[in-house]
Amino acid sequence: FDSGVGGLTVLKALADRLVGKWPGREETWFAQIKVLQQMRDGAGIRAAAREIRRRGVYLSPEGRASLAFWDRDDKPAEGKGEAHA
Repeated sequence: FDSGVGGLTVLKALADRLVGKWPGREETWFAQIKVLQQMRDGAGIRAAAREIRRRGVYLSPEGRASLAFWDRDDKPAEGKGEAHA
């Protein structure tokens, strides 16, 4: 399968259809996140993670761990990062 830009566009459309047809399935959401990862679409990944939480999709332990990875806050933790004078 062509995983170039055109192929990724087709995969993204397929992943969107899967999520539309089975919105309560963990597998469909992670298929979408995988395509978004290949597209280097961080904002799309974060939006998908928020939507999974908003919809209350049941997640397996592995799914919860994966979602936690993708749903991280990109801000530095308290006390980390640049020191202020």
